Amino acid sequence: MRRPEWRRLRFAVSATDLALLIVMAALARAHLIAAVAGSLVSLLFGVQHIAIFVLTLLHRPATHQNSSRTDLLLAWAGTLLPLAMRATAEPVNGPGLLLVIPGSLFATTAILSLGRSFGMEPAHRGLQTRRLYRVVRHPIYAAYLLIVGGFLVSYASWWNGLLAITWLAVQITRIQREEALLIQDTQYQHYALTVRWRLLPGVW
Repeated sequence: MRRPEWRRLRFAVSATDLALLIVMAALARAHLIAAVAGSLVSLLFGVQHIAIFVLTLLHRPATHQNSSRTDLLLAWAGTLLPLAMRATAEPVNGPGLLLVIPGSLFATTAILSLGRSFGMEPAHRGLQTRRLYRVVRHPIYAAYLLIVGGFLVSYASWWNGLLAITWLAVQITRIQREEALLIQDTQYQHYALTVRWRLLPGVW
């Protein structure tokens, strides 16, 4: 008799995963507190960070992994740089809100689509081709492009602009290094031929 899925779970939590769990728990708590006070954006971010927390805890062991210092630095920079962007006392609104809300919804959808293949460190934990992964190969990063862009529109400053440009450069490098690992798999090679665009349809 085949065992239920939950009884076949294998935990593969690294030191990096543990650190990410702590960060995501802190962010989820802060956003949910703000959500109780009436912030829709905080509610969306709270759900998003809870999804990351759960899938980081339950993700599959990697079949192929590259945990060089450069890759870990890129992963953490891509995760933490947007948190260093500065906001004023006013909440995100106007045109920025029109980017942040769909960006957060897309990010959560992409994270859930990736499921137990989710992970911050570059690794192959199983190929996912559903939902947003049929549009671009890295929909989570594409969604964060909307979030960062929306935040920049709402809180335009030289500091936020510098961080946004640096973050984008990090993400592009991160994608290239991740794909150098994933392309070793023949299934991913076929997937890359089917889904041409990495980040933005028609651009790259």
